[in-house]
Amino acid sequence: MININNVLKEDYHKWQDKPYIYEKIDQEFKPILFGDFIRKVTSLAHYLINEGYQHKKIIIYGENSINWMIADLAITAYVGVSVTIDKESKEEDVRRFIQRLDVDAIFYSNKKKDIIDAIKKDYPIKYYSLDNIDDYLICSDDMFNFEDKDVDSVSKIVFSSGTTSMPKAVMLSLRNMFFGYDALQKRTPMDEHDKAYLFLPLHHTYAGIYNFLYSILSGIEIYLNQDLSEMASDFMMVKPTIFCGVPLIYERFYQATQDKVKIKYLFGPNMKYLFCGGALLNRDLRKFYREAGLNILVAYALSETASSFSIEYSGSTNLDSVGTLFEGMDAKIDNPDKDGIGEIVVKGDNVFLGYYDDPELTKEVFDNDGYYHTGDLGYIIDNDLYYVKRKDKMICLANGENVSPKEIEDAFYKSYPFNKVKVFALDNILQAKFYVDKEIDIDKLVKEVNKTLPKHKKIRKYELIIDSLNKRFK
Repeated sequence: MININNVLKEDYHKWQDKPYIYEKIDQEFKPILFGDFIRKVTSLAHYLINEGYQHKKIIIYGENSINWMIADLAITAYVGVSVTIDKESKEEDVRRFIQRLDVDAIFYSNKKKDIIDAIKKDYPIKYYSLDNIDDYLICSDDMFNFEDKDVDSVSKIVFSSGTTSMPKAVMLSLRNMFFGYDALQKRTPMDEHDKAYLFLPLHHTYAGIYNFLYSILSGIEIYLNQDLSEMASDFMMVKPTIFCGVPLIYERFYQATQDKVKIKYLFGPNMKYLFCGGALLNRDLRKFYREAGLNILVAYALSETASSFSIEYSGSTNLDSVGTLFEGMDAKIDNPDKDGIGEIVVKGDNVFLGYYDDPELTKEVFDNDGYYHTGDLGYIIDNDLYYVKRKDKMICLANGENVSPKEIEDAFYKSYPFNKVKVFALDNILQAKFYVDKEIDIDKLVKEVNKTLPKHKKIRKYELIIDSLNKRFK
């Protein structure tokens, strides 16, 4: 298991004078050196430990930046639990995160100052400006003098994407997060001579782990995108070797060029790997990029697997799989049909610790043999994974009707920002539990939503549970 303190110590001696992360200032990319970055990480960690934040949860709220990365690594590697939230989170979202996770401090960018000022009076926790991070750095006689952190305890909380008002809080350990590095290097070798152009939000697991955390192992340089409209010109300036995107961004590049020569020119002369994940990439688009001479490689993973599951090998010609399964984990297809299609399940060091505030759901997604059930349907051929679709868990009623709980739950989420809605069947009657942090007219709301649902999907019994959030989530 990788010791993150030893890694940073080695990095400091090997690469302290090497440019590391670049931010664009006045239309010019300017770097922080590896040594300066590591010095700030350890100095901030010493400050936070001295302030009593060891084992505490700290939110990071803001756009991608060097200071965001300093705070995240200091907390994750040395201090406590880094809670990375969407930079687009609104005031009510931030309030919920504070209550839900019982956090002790927030690092925020100055662009979020108005939101922070609005909530400060209600939540007497510590607030630190990311833009003024140098104010919180303290010197130490030995910058690497830290107790070893438990690699199996929670070090980061990320939030899985979804349509519900309150996404799932996924707990990850250092063991979870470092699991995929060797498999990544086996498929796509990279080192200190590589340059990665990073535009994915760092609060996403792939960006936060694969683009950032793994860079302290490989030594790659990172260039931070600050404006999507400048991406093409940034490519010309930086000439990166690595780029990670989602299908939508590759579709937009295609629509802008629709020419194989132009699109190859767009990504620059040095591009080695184009990674694509987050959703299924259109087969024809995948073929177009490959025929253009671009090494586009599809990946599959979830926040719950610390973004580690499968990635194609460099130079792959497969147009249908979502990558080759990682070594060191046990993945299989549960209850396959005659075509070999079933639910993708896995157990191994990549699998998360559980959902912070939902032990019931945690129990639900693991079977008796310890396999995590992804909720995705697929099949495996020669260790290559093929994704089919999202599994829709159904309730089968005695009259033969199949009901999707998620469909009904989503109907209620659209009508009110519940903390959680749980639809289930008991004695063949559809029922629901509604979790809120204040009293509401649930009778009226259920009546209104039921009008929009077919007869067999209407909620017949229900219960309103006042969370008071702090009470529930502590």
